[in-house]
Amino acid sequence: MTTVERVMPCSAAAVSRVLADGWLHATWVVGASRIRAVAEGWPEPGTRIAHSFGIWPVVVDDETVSRAWTPGAVLVLQARGWPAGEARVRITVAEIDGGCRVRISEDAVRGPGTLVPRPLRGLVLRPRNTEALRRLEWLALRADPGHSADGGLTGAVDPARRHVARPGVLRTRASVLRTRASPVPWIRSSSRGPEHR
Repeated sequence: MTTVERVMPCSAAAVSRVLADGWLHATWVVGASRIRAVAEGWPEPGTRIAHSFGIWPVVVDDETVSRAWTPGAVLVLQARGWPAGEARVRITVAEIDGGCRVRISEDAVRGPGTLVPRPLRGLVLRPRNTEALRRLEWLALRADPGHSADGGLTGAVDPARRHVARPGVLRTRASVLRTRASPVPWIRSSSRGPEHR
């Protein structure tokens, strides 16, 4: 497995809040381009996120399944990205003085990706997951009540408010799901996005 870590100046609980919000998954996971649905109860073991990866117009729809979840400590995912295959991703969070240490360990477990020699897989996974940790930190700092909401950036947009309902202007993800059947069979059409939590 390829492992990268980052010390973050926020609480482990703040990192857990970001990990527990499946709608933020594409914001911090490098390569994920959009989230199509999040199962109720995410990230309890067995729940799923329907996502897409790639750059439009070449996007592939697939899903990620939670295999283990201990808030503030560990999240284990089975990430599917066919035709490349599947990867096992383990994210651990540990409180330390002044913040927390977050580690991501990832490796291919099924499909053509397993045929690539491990050192070559590491050349791709290491920088990708280093950037993922950087993005996760930015989101976690906003989720941590002990830090400023804008992370010191004037005019920064709070990602938790990215789905602001304005009549006649925006159609939120939840309203779209309520008006048509979900394209993902394990998601009921009444699934709600973060604006309804």
